Amino acid sequence: MEGVVFIKNKVKQEQTFPKILVLTHGFFGSELIKSAELVIGKMENTEFIPLTSDISVTAYQEKVFSRLTQLNENDIVLVDLLGGTPSNTVALFSKQKKIPAIAGLNLSIFISCSINRQEKRGGRTGSGCFKRSRKQHSAN
Repeated sequence: MEGVVFIKNKVKQEQTFPKILVLTHGFFGSELIKSAELVIGKMENTEFIPLTSDISVTAYQEKVFSRLTQLNENDIVLVDLLGGTPSNTVALFSKQKKIPAIAGLNLSIFISCSINRQEKRGGRTGSGCFKRSRKQHSAN
């Protein structure tokens, strides 16, 4: 898949390890992943799809839809900006398949979601991320 960046998992998985898909304007997602790795170590089953100026909205939606069809309800999608193209793309797709998603991505939320999925291997990652995300947003 051209334009989709995968961060490989070097750990043998005993159960399904929830995936995190990061959708952002530009390469914010890539840099966010690198920053999180400085704090909590290597990210597993994490990938991002950047929206860049050299891709049409239709082509971006097709690329994201293709990836979203491979996710399940234990996985989570994180987007940078509510109402932006990445967020709207997930909203369009959610009419077809239920996938947990959080908008308003920052390093704290990203790290919280990563830690939450490690604690809930094979469980529902989204609900823990939503709770932590709400606490962080309401504290601001």
